[in-house]
Amino acid sequence: MSLTEQEDQELVALKKSLSDLSVMQMAKLKAMLEEEWGVKAATGGVAVVPAPQDADAGEKEDATEFDVYLLEAPADKKIALIKAMRAIDPTLLLKDAKEFVERSSAAERMIKEKASKEEFDSICEQIKQAGGKAGIKP
Repeated sequence: MSLTEQEDQELVALKKSLSDLSVMQMAKLKAMLEEEWGVKAATGGVAVVPAPQDADAGEKEDATEFDVYLLEAPADKKIALIKAMRAIDPTLLLKDAKEFVERSSAAERMIKEKASKEEFDSICEQIKQAGGKAGIKP
């Protein structure tokens, strides 16, 4: 089967759009597709591609955008953290928020990609109030 040039371009654009999604957006998309198609995605976790390392550590001080991760999620604070996640992203389903909080690796728990300094501070404070810890990449 051969694709036309336009179909090829559409696939490239779709791939770029999917690559730009945060983990939370991917989880929401997964849930929407499962519901729409009446299927269940295989479990096994989310594939995470590590972010490229900065060449100069001094650049981090001047950063204006941050990837916010859930670094610590104590088991006894799970319910409060699930509520905090849903407050941060109201489109997040309860099931997806629960799965997100329960992930074993902080590297798999990106809350928001490219957050402004104000968003970063707000998210970190909400997570702290819920009993967890959020911050820049683990």
